[in-house]
Amino acid sequence: MHDVWYFIEVDILTIVDSKISLKKVVLSLLKRIHMSMIRRKFTKEQKLEIVKESLEVDGSIESLAKQYKIHPNTLYKWRSEYLRYEDASFPGHGNKIMSTEEQEISRLTKLLKEAELEKEILKKALGIFSSPDRKNLLS
Repeated sequence: MHDVWYFIEVDILTIVDSKISLKKVVLSLLKRIHMSMIRRKFTKEQKLEIVKESLEVDGSIESLAKQYKIHPNTLYKWRSEYLRYEDASFPGHGNKIMSTEEQEISRLTKLLKEAELEKEILKKALGIFSSPDRKNLLS
């Protein structure tokens, strides 16, 4: 935020010294503020590259984070995720990171739910077709 105040001061001095319109200065300020607040998104490959570089480099994490314009805590988080899940880390789009056992449990749970639904449908169908007050459906 300190940089923004510096820009405001510089732009106010520019207005006073020259005849630049206030509208141009305000738009310029808003653009600078917006650009500093944009959330950067990294692909899985970019994150893996940065993390692997952080594991290989002897320098500080802070300098590497500054080089890629990310917060050091973000880099520490990425490193811990990579060390825990390795190439399965950073799945993206809100997907969960699951071990092979968790994936198998999820798959089996899904199959169980489908089988239970199928069982309920068959129960209802059997009840409909075997009711005594129902006319013969084949005729």
